[in-house]
Amino acid sequence: MARGPDSMPQWAILVVLTTMGTAVTAATNPGLLTRISQKGLDYACQKGVAMLQKELEKIKIPDFSGNFKIQHLGKGYYSFYSMTILGFQLPSPQIRLEPQLSQWQV
Repeated sequence: MARGPDSMPQWAILVVLTTMGTAVTAATNPGLLTRISQKGLDYACQKGVAMLQKELEKIKIPDFSGNFKIQHLGKGYYSFYSMTILGFQLPSPQIRLEPQLSQWQV
């Protein structure tokens, strides 16, 4: 099997990741420290709402119909078909951390 020029960058990335993984596991106290700011949460919320809007545009609402009875007036019939979502808007989407619940310690 011949290797093309595209296989070299993948090989180099694999070597770098293996080297980094070995260096991290060789440390005496491996760990992970992350910090999430409100600005980061706002960005995640903005991207999440945009993704949700795109997904809602793809949803197909199934057709449905039925009948009902109104006392003294008689029977009625309803049928909904080819329904689509034309717009979607959240009033004010927000993500916030609870101060007492957002700390984790070992």
